[in-house]
Amino acid sequence: MLWRRYASRSCCSSYQGSHFDLFAFGHFSVRVHLELRDGTLEEARQQGAQAVAVAHHADDQVETVLMHLLRGSGLEGLTGMKGSRVQKVWDENIPLVRPLLGVWREEIEAYCREHGLEPVEDASNRDVTFFRNRLRHELIPWLQTYNPRIKETLWRSAQVLAGEAEVIEQAVETAWMQVACEVGAGRVALDREAFLALPIGLQRRLVRRAMALLRPGLRDTGFEVVERGVRFIAEPSRSGRLHLAQGLRLVTRGDRVLLLEGDTSPFSGAEWPQLNEADPLVLNVPGALELENGWRLQATWSEAGSEVYGSAGRWEAYRDADTLVLPLLVRRARAGVRFQPLGLGGRSQKLSDFWINVRLPREMRAAWPLVYSGEEIAWVPGYRLDHRFRVREGSRRLLHLKFTRLPA
Repeated sequence: MLWRRYASRSCCSSYQGSHFDLFAFGHFSVRVHLELRDGTLEEARQQGAQAVAVAHHADDQVETVLMHLLRGSGLEGLTGMKGSRVQKVWDENIPLVRPLLGVWREEIEAYCREHGLEPVEDASNRDVTFFRNRLRHELIPWLQTYNPRIKETLWRSAQVLAGEAEVIEQAVETAWMQVACEVGAGRVALDREAFLALPIGLQRRLVRRAMALLRPGLRDTGFEVVERGVRFIAEPSRSGRLHLAQGLRLVTRGDRVLLLEGDTSPFSGAEWPQLNEADPLVLNVPGALELENGWRLQATWSEAGSEVYGSAGRWEAYRDADTLVLPLLVRRARAGVRFQPLGLGGRSQKLSDFWINVRLPREMRAAWPLVYSGEEIAWVPGYRLDHRFRVREGSRRLLHLKFTRLPA
């Protein structure tokens, strides 16, 4: 029904109408809905609107509750639509309000007749190929043969459950503060031990909340999806990974479980060196490079026989300078690249196989910085030197390479 023009006159506010020919789109799909929604919100921003009001009424609420019930929704779905809500997928500040949510359709029609208003109904509302319309024209009338006041009963139940949901949400908020270790771009980290100490109902709620944080537009998350996530956290697979839904995945890491979006790495910030540059970087000697994620690689000359050589850790390497092609290059791995890990007597190995042997997480491999001498890998930082560039008994001049993590 079109009631905005009358409401604007009654409230002494401005009116700006929009007309859409849905048949021009061929069908009313989710894509069409998003296009129309975004256009309306942009108009609201330009007008400086305090809210966007939609005309959902009590009958719509009953249909929504029934839809969620038939799809196996949890408590959140059975509470129906909210009277006022800021939905970040729409806008950070402008709330979506439903002022007619407590008014029945027949009451609105009676009001229109009393005030000489002529409502307009979308012809597609009678098309029973749409699920909601089948509920409206077929299921609800059938349910009314069992309970003539079934609509009022369902509407009242939604109100009661909404109140219960508020109480539960407070418990969820407390649990979230205990369990959520980190919330960042494309990632949510959960403390696994704290998570497993919670009742199963709160566990499910926290999985839903984590998913909603990364995908605000994700709707109707099914029970099976949430349950798979809860089971994985309780009993992770051998791979430590689970593709959950809609590009979201769970990854175990120590005492944490990470929910990641898309290609987000399970390792955050400067925890490990990562090379964001696709092109190779030149490392002069002496000289230094700073990686974007807070690591520094320094190259200096060193005398052979130095006592420091014996104390080199995993982020340090001494190379026979006379065997190297300078300047050195720091680059990502190329497909099929091989090197000769020190300790294998000069035998070569695919880097991809080496990663598997040392169990470097798959998400870290593509951007792991490698030090090249010409076209050959001279050092895999943090793991292994290359046999060809090792320090020999007769080595006279050494190159000292050192990765350090810069202070935050």
